[in-house]
Amino acid sequence: MALCDTLGICSIITEWCGHDLPGIKDFAELCNAFLVKDITFEDMLEKGERIATLEKYFNQIHTNFERKDDFPPERLMMEGVKRGPLKGEKLDKEKWGRMLNEYYELHKWNKESGKIPKKILKELDILI
Repeated sequence: MALCDTLGICSIITEWCGHDLPGIKDFAELCNAFLVKDITFEDMLEKGERIATLEKYFNQIHTNFERKDDFPPERLMMEGVKRGPLKGEKLDKEKWGRMLNEYYELHKWNKESGKIPKKILKELDILI
């Protein structure tokens, strides 16, 4: 999703909303066409990872965000949806916590604090 934002592409028309829509491989081809470079799928994944980590790091140093700040508002877990096909549904805090663990694991961030280890910041050339 960070790549969509960076490239100015609406995420609604990408593979995140349908498997037959453009995705990361297509974005690489698009960049190759106008940059006349050989950008690979892996390059695009790395750029997306770097962007997501940089956004998280910005919040970490300027707002002191922690793991608790990566949860949705408490209200969404306490009150059910008022109407429509999902009436009565609410988010499960434990399930959200498990998904957050997986997300942190994929990024190699600290699962307990939500902070980004300096090693990862250096690997992604965010810290020198």
